[in-house]
Amino acid sequence: MPVADTIICVDCGGRCQRMPFEPPELGWQVGDVVVYRCRDCGRTFNALTGTPLARLRHKETWLTFGEALQNADSVRKSAKACGVAVTTAFRWRHRFLCAAKADKPTKLGGIVEADETFFDLFLYCEYTTPHDE
Repeated sequence: MPVADTIICVDCGGRCQRMPFEPPELGWQVGDVVVYRCRDCGRTFNALTGTPLARLRHKETWLTFGEALQNADSVRKSAKACGVAVTTAFRWRHRFLCAAKADKPTKLGGIVEADETFFDLFLYCEYTTPHDE
């Protein structure tokens, strides 16, 4: 996977150079974190800087945790599935939900369909509970 050598700084707008790490033998893989340093302000950052997922560890288990979050598993169950502590899973849950909440498109596109749904209100009245008898 090709990685850009220079990008624009998110802080000052200057030119940033990729830090001089040796690329892995198999090349850059998805999930590898590439670090950049700005020539003007000296700040270092990566693709996750400034996002809710910044400074979270165990990136190899994020997909498993995302599946557990999608399945609405409990914090304890998702922690066990990922092999992390319950406190870590709790922190991840809030960070992942914050990231999903922040990712809202400003403009929708494509095909939009709407339909009406009618509910029979009398069905609710026919339901009896033990205290109604």
